[in-house]
Amino acid sequence: MLVRDPAGVKVIYWTVHAKRIVFSSEIKALFADPDVPRTLRIGALPEYLTFSFVPGCRTMFEAIKELQPGSILIHSAGKTDIRRHFLFEKAEENAPGTKNDEIQVRRMRDHLTRSVWQCCAVNGGPPAVFLSGGIDSSAVLALATREYPETPISTFSVHFGPKYANENAFVSMMVDRYRTDHTFLEIRPEKFIKEMRRIIWILDDPIGDPITVPNFLMARAASQVSNVVLNGEGGDPCFGGPKNIPMLLAQLYGAPPDHRGENWLEWHYLYSYRKCFTDLDRLLDPEVIRASGGEKALTGIITPFFQTLLPKRFLNKLMAINIRLKGANLILVKVDKMTSANGILALPPLFSKQMIRFSMECPPELKLAGNIEKMILKRAVEDIVPAPIVQRPKSGMMVPVRFWCRGEMRRFVKRTLSRKNLNRVGFFNTAYVRKLINYDKAEIQGARHGLKLWMLLTFMLWYEQMVERKL
Repeated sequence: MLVRDPAGVKVIYWTVHAKRIVFSSEIKALFADPDVPRTLRIGALPEYLTFSFVPGCRTMFEAIKELQPGSILIHSAGKTDIRRHFLFEKAEENAPGTKNDEIQVRRMRDHLTRSVWQCCAVNGGPPAVFLSGGIDSSAVLALATREYPETPISTFSVHFGPKYANENAFVSMMVDRYRTDHTFLEIRPEKFIKEMRRIIWILDDPIGDPITVPNFLMARAASQVSNVVLNGEGGDPCFGGPKNIPMLLAQLYGAPPDHRGENWLEWHYLYSYRKCFTDLDRLLDPEVIRASGGEKALTGIITPFFQTLLPKRFLNKLMAINIRLKGANLILVKVDKMTSANGILALPPLFSKQMIRFSMECPPELKLAGNIEKMILKRAVEDIVPAPIVQRPKSGMMVPVRFWCRGEMRRFVKRTLSRKNLNRVGFFNTAYVRKLINYDKAEIQGARHGLKLWMLLTFMLWYEQMVERKL
């Protein structure tokens, strides 16, 4: 019997091999049995390039699966049965009938306070906190300091040097207000490029989010002061998220006249990731597209979430997708891998079981009020978080990969994505990759050259180590 926690904070991989079930928190451990096959699942490549992670229960390997969050697996007499034990979508039907906004805001504060307390109790002493300058991590820090009023909490944040935009001013507001013992980490390629291969190897499945490297370096620093680190992950999937507004507009206005009909919402959802979805037919070898099932296979991943009876509200359907896919297959697993490799446990108070359930109970108009995301969270913590942080719009951490790939990382990118290497693996259109490397804006769909190069770089480093075994 295997059970994964409700949000997916910790990951479980499994396969049935030689009439027995083999499982681990790392894919690498499954390969301790040399007979477990390392066959690449060809459909996973377009999935990865579309999402920047491999969504759902399947992995990059044909025979290896990932138990999804809130699920239980029972293997008996050669048969495997999987069911969900945490059906948070039902909470929408059981939501309290009150229309009083203030009551809902108080419930939000109470749930988050309890969730932070539970996470702090795991360590027995003050945890470290990853601080981004946004509302989510600021709320977590503010409540965590109430658990340790006499002890300064260690906090960590990253920036990318004086040439690039940063969140340091907002971070400093929280550091000064709560007198934390803070470390600003400056992230530059020269500090991590020699460790890049190992960081990708730690991931098990490739994740093309550039924030992976800062996560690893923050975790290494935090490991010097605590065994547990709290973070603000979960605020976007449960109470906001940058894709919700364009998706609501897409549902409202429908497909444009020139769109080819079916699966319009699914297509728009995949497009909203703004990764390589619209580049696939130029980036990948035509045989890969054919063998993977193409666009139909990709939209088919999203269709069940839109067709399900619960949750009923469209905004809640979007959040259910983000909780079950992006949360468990990208956000949480990425942080878990980077922190576990440094010997510490990462806990997300905003992604606890009670916070996920409350997300479905909470009226959608309190989560997204017009174009203001996470309204209920902002109101719940406005007395303990500085007003400029509460009032600022969502601003994701912009890792300057588009500059790195043209400057400090250019030689590394060109060497890793050389024609010889690409031809060896055989999946990619080398001419198109060359245009990406050269930042050919006339030929590249949707631009974002740096992010697309980072995703390709991540895949190649992963493939060499995990499939070709070039450690």
